[in-house]
Amino acid sequence: MKPTTHGVVNDDTSDRVNIQQVEQGMRTLTHDWRNVLNGINLRISAAQYADTDAEREADLAEAHQLIVSATTQLSALNRRISTPNVMAIPYPADFFLEDLSPFLSLQAGEKAAQITWEKSPLAGKVVVDFVLISQAIGELIENSLHHLSADAQIVIAAHEDDGFLVLSWTEKYFGDTDPDSWGHQPFSSQVRGHMGLGLYFARRVLAAHSGVIQYERNIVNETLQTTVRLPMQLP
Repeated sequence: MKPTTHGVVNDDTSDRVNIQQVEQGMRTLTHDWRNVLNGINLRISAAQYADTDAEREADLAEAHQLIVSATTQLSALNRRISTPNVMAIPYPADFFLEDLSPFLSLQAGEKAAQITWEKSPLAGKVVVDFVLISQAIGELIENSLHHLSADAQIVIAAHEDDGFLVLSWTEKYFGDTDPDSWGHQPFSSQVRGHMGLGLYFARRVLAAHSGVIQYERNIVNETLQTTVRLPMQLP
């Protein structure tokens, strides 16, 4: 067994989609949405037979909340499976990181304190759609935090290298899968509340920016280094 394995996930034309995974994903979606619609129907029915105006309003409010939640989930799903619509603008790299840092902290919530930065001076610009790129990098960081122990840190190192803005971080990794297929197969790792689309979405967004996700898994040290590379306009 090799001590280190590598994965480069940057080719938007080489999806190795497993039809069984897609079918399972669609079955899960169908099941989840059937439950949502049944819940809405039950609340509306309860409102029709409520004994008081207060009970009726409470049932309708709960039905409305279910609709809002379902709409939000559907929008998020659509964003993850659709071809990214990139509206890129030149962004000074240091300003980009200043804006990215609080976005990642906000998304991390209670785990925000586990994210720290090491930044080198940056002189160039990245041409990015900030909303899409921040969401894509956020997916990668969220995935790393999910497997991180409570007392561990993710240190994101940022520097310029050969015309790229490079972000990299290392985490403990105890999994048994190689990284060569990560991000290529939607619906491949479904758990409750997650459809296995995060890395797929991140890969496609980075590919649309001519960027790269790279993985280096060290089997001996049980670590995984994730690297994101974004093309820069150098002064």
